[in-house]
Amino acid sequence: MKYILFLLLYGSVSFVFAQNYTLQIKDRETNEPVPFVKITPQGGKPSLADIDGRIELPAEIHSFELHCFGYRDTLIEFSGTKLPVVYLTAAVSNLNQITVLPGENPAHRIMD
Repeated sequence: MKYILFLLLYGSVSFVFAQNYTLQIKDRETNEPVPFVKITPQGGKPSLADIDGRIELPAEIHSFELHCFGYRDTLIEFSGTKLPVVYLTAAVSNLNQITVLPGENPAHRIMD
């Protein structure tokens, strides 16, 4: 009986002190989840969001950076309230047009 009471008490204490929150990361334009975003808390170890753009963060984190290929790096700072959703903005870059023309295959010199 003592052991059951101890386990219940220990479980409830660890639940009170280990509160985390889940953060959802989405694309600002399409509202689709962004998978595998690198999240770096200030003074902490980086981690990755899952394929659905979700990550669980400890309650004591109030500032972190988000990095993902094709999106602008984003610094999030907040206090008190929990952020359920963070939106990333796509980094648009224009590339110059190139033209690829057929030429002589260099392998033909070796084979001849």
